Amino acid sequence: MTNEEKEKAENSRLINQEFGQKKKYDKNFKGPIKDRGCTDIICCVLFSIYMIGMIIVGIVAYMQGDPKRLLFPTDSNGKVCGVDIIGKSFLHYFDLTKCITKGTADPLVYAKNGLACPTPKVCVSKCSQLNAAGFDVPFDEMVCITGVQILKNTSNTEKKQLVQAGKCSPYYLQSKPVFYRCVPEMFANAITSLGIINIDGTKVNGSNIELGKDALNILLNFRNLGMQIADELKVVWVWILIGLIIAMVASMLYIILARWITFPLVVFTSLGVLGLIGYGIYYSFAKYKFLVDTKSSVDIVWRISIKLSDFSANKNAWLILGITLAVIFLILFLIMIFLIHRVRIACELIAETSRAVCSMLSTLFFPLLPWILQIAWFGWFIVVLLFLMSNGIKQYQVSADDNTYNLTMGKACNLDTFSSLYPKTNVTCLFAKYTENVNLFRFQVFHLFGWLWGSQFIIAFTECSLAGAFASYYWAMRKPQDIPSFPVFGGMWRSLSYHTGSLALGAAIIAIVKLIRITLEYIDRKLKENTNNPVASFIMKCLKCCFWCLEKCLRFLNKNAYIMIAVYGRNFCVSAKEAFSLLVRNPARALAINGITGFILFLGKILVTGGVGVGSFFWFGKYNAFQPDKLQYSIAPILICTIGAYLVAMLFFSVYDMGIDTLFLCFLEDLERNDGSAEKPYFMSKELRNIMDVKNKPAPSNDISMSPKQTFNI
Repeated sequence: MTNEEKEKAENSRLINQEFGQKKKYDKNFKGPIKDRGCTDIICCVLFSIYMIGMIIVGIVAYMQGDPKRLLFPTDSNGKVCGVDIIGKSFLHYFDLTKCITKGTADPLVYAKNGLACPTPKVCVSKCSQLNAAGFDVPFDEMVCITGVQILKNTSNTEKKQLVQAGKCSPYYLQSKPVFYRCVPEMFANAITSLGIINIDGTKVNGSNIELGKDALNILLNFRNLGMQIADELKVVWVWILIGLIIAMVASMLYIILARWITFPLVVFTSLGVLGLIGYGIYYSFAKYKFLVDTKSSVDIVWRISIKLSDFSANKNAWLILGITLAVIFLILFLIMIFLIHRVRIACELIAETSRAVCSMLSTLFFPLLPWILQIAWFGWFIVVLLFLMSNGIKQYQVSADDNTYNLTMGKACNLDTFSSLYPKTNVTCLFAKYTENVNLFRFQVFHLFGWLWGSQFIIAFTECSLAGAFASYYWAMRKPQDIPSFPVFGGMWRSLSYHTGSLALGAAIIAIVKLIRITLEYIDRKLKENTNNPVASFIMKCLKCCFWCLEKCLRFLNKNAYIMIAVYGRNFCVSAKEAFSLLVRNPARALAINGITGFILFLGKILVTGGVGVGSFFWFGKYNAFQPDKLQYSIAPILICTIGAYLVAMLFFSVYDMGIDTLFLCFLEDLERNDGSAEKPYFMSKELRNIMDVKNKPAPSNDISMSPKQTFNI
């Protein structure tokens, strides 16, 4: 034995000593064992109790919350327009200039405070269509606070006194409702030219009105974008559906073709992805050059009237997109060059997975079930969260400064006692926002973690069920004859009947890490709002990076643990240890196969997504050009179509990914358990044996019973 062989033998001995012995041959082992018991029962009980708690939180939130508070605005008295005050669904702001922060023209302060603009707000049946001073409008058009009634015979002098006392709106501008809030339609210079007199005797400044509008715009802008997207979907939803169907067909076709032409398909995928990104680079820089040369670039202004098409007419947007695509192109190209000599085994494993999928077509459509469960679970989370968010306590604030009573703007006040405590002031006590109590915050955290735990449990259930099906395929000596009937259903049954606790434990680990990451994001945001400490910012970035890496590692270990659970039926910790030991005993193959196959599948998803995205870009671009009255913007459906195509591709390729991981672990065990002799033949396919340069030795000619086809009839 040479020194090199001795060194390899010694390394193998040390690895086996540290990470367990290799799997030994077992003549009775023929895939997922049937004689198994329940695992991690305590975790199953805890998970069930927590889910019952989620239901209780939902019931409490439903009884005490009211999502209409979030949809409809609230007036200065804390009454919800259209709900508490029937027939008056819109909110009128007395003086939008008050939305400008005292001492500065930055509207962000009040926007961040939940539209707590320090001016009286009154629910009205319709938004004003007049441009006039507060006492120059008909009596039935005047807007006053609760308790003040303007009659037909009310004199102009009385009207003026009410306006000056802050009881009625000081001026009116032609407005339109934006999410039930009346917002002026006119531009700043037009408002200034009207010469409307404010309560203090000065002209209403259009620039201040615009700044006041901006305080509302910051929060309403994204809602407006959502409305634009909804309007686009109503027009082109059929074409978007067709795009998603194309993505589904392309994903299925990719999986089927991988059975016969794996290597050419991998080459085509690599070149196709590079070609799509390359064309994106060319188009982005060409569009940027065109906008620069023609000087037709439009700056993006974050206002209510913002249009999604503004992004496509902004030169900086195209420049950023082009640079981003160029960086992605370079990274992918270098990775492909590095992996080009290591794709042989990966391609055969992909082909084997494709053969498994084609032999068990139910695996291809099974993810639709957990996908529907995820949507339903997310819907429950959002609905309960809305009820929880609307279950706050009303908070009132002083509208302005008053030196007589030592009142400062923004100071908390009591609406019921304010008038009696401060009778000789024009300052008012206005509703500002809903504040959360401690118990409500705890409910929200409880609900958030429950959603994370439940969603990760669905993922664990999906992976364990698929692992059981693919393991049944691999450990069948004769394929497809020896594959059990309904392998996916069998995997589902074993997962839920015996291993709910193990799946809940694995899901809880990921959910805890995710909750920590969300908490770090929340703390980081608060630190940025209150202080700009570079040291704290650096520490937070390091922590977020570390926990992101930790989540990825744990997710990888969990997936392999679920495979071992599906095959052997042991508890989570033992399964995770066995999977980790098996991978560590085969480090070179594990790194090469997992890395390469993962990258190839990623390219496949990008190819499907990019193809649908580019196709929708040109299709909706032409649709917009020929029918502008039906489709005002084209970016919204393109984004929806592209994101939807990626989700569809991810849904189908997730089956592929789980199949590859399962077959790979089974492949490693096969090499450890068996040696290719007549007594211990390999279960791997002939194609995999050829790649690994191993063979199944034929049975002795005088013993017909040892023929593999007869001996291993599962």
